Amino acid sequence: MQAILLNIIQILFSLIMGVLIPAFGAQSLISETLNNTIFMGSVAACFFCMVFSVQGKYADLPGISEAASSQIR
Repeated sequence: MQAILLNIIQILFSLIMGVLIPAFGAQSLISETLNNTIFMGSVAACFFCMVFSVQGKYADLPGISEAASSQIR
């Protein structure tokens, strides 16, 4: 469920960036910084979850795990 919610968040960021890129320009510093920050956050969250899964623990992402557990109940 956390993976699905992370994917939804990435899709929302993609839609927001689709609106912001024409406003700032395709190669502006702001748009490139936002794209890189979103990408690095996604990669960090994936590695965090993979490490915890390998250890046999539940990866507790703040905010996302709460939303995922509320969807399951």
